[in-house]
Amino acid sequence: MAQLALVVDTARTVWEGLVDRRLHRIRRAGSTIAGGLRSAGVDRLFAFDVAAHDRGLGSTIQERARRSGTTLVESSAESGAASDMLF
Repeated sequence: MAQLALVVDTARTVWEGLVDRRLHRIRRAGSTIAGGLRSAGVDRLFAFDVAAHDRGLGSTIQERARRSGTTLVESSAESGAASDMLF
């Protein structure tokens, strides 16, 4: 039973690592797209990121939002309510 738990924990760790790397790429792409939209003349940008207040990721997410002039909101519903178009 202990070996099975070790395998499950190892698989979960590997899976979480893959998810974390993919989310990192999505976040980078999102901040790049936001910067492009801002430079193209979009005057209001809103985004929700579940990790915006995370101890490890939060400061990077908040800094990228600040650089692109994006307002971070507390939920996807709030993001949708504040926006005319969702991307």
